[in-house]
Amino acid sequence: MKEFMVKDYAKSVKGTRFPVSFRTPASQERMDEIVKEFVRLRRDLFTAGIICKEYVDLARCGGATNEWRAFYLGGDLLNVCRNLNQPASVAKPPEELVLACSDLGSPYYTVDFAERADGVWIVVETGDGQVSGLAAAQDPVIYYQVLADALERRD
Repeated sequence: MKEFMVKDYAKSVKGTRFPVSFRTPASQERMDEIVKEFVRLRRDLFTAGIICKEYVDLARCGGATNEWRAFYLGGDLLNVCRNLNQPASVAKPPEELVLACSDLGSPYYTVDFAERADGVWIVVETGDGQVSGLAAAQDPVIYYQVLADALERRD
């Protein structure tokens, strides 16, 4: 049986009793309940739009999933950083996977990579770089300097 998770256009609900995933099939009445509870929990942070996506069992390291965020500008990789507060010693996404995502046709975007519980790496999400937050382990001063340098080279 498949499972799915619920999020809005920006985030999922974390740190609450809201379930991480739901089983299919789900009736219309059940979906209405799920969405109402999601919106209630996100309150002012709700950014519109509900997304249901397949739930994937991810590798956990020190209580956090092993997720990494990469920023790309004009097809060039700017950097890749741990996206959550997992230990610095965790495995990194394979370089060939990161480089394979270097030209998705958008001028500035992010790609989130995650290690599945079985050790296989996948892309879990892509986003607009203008609205994507920096990764938890990312130094903002260094990131914005890298971005400024990349933009300057384009002129």
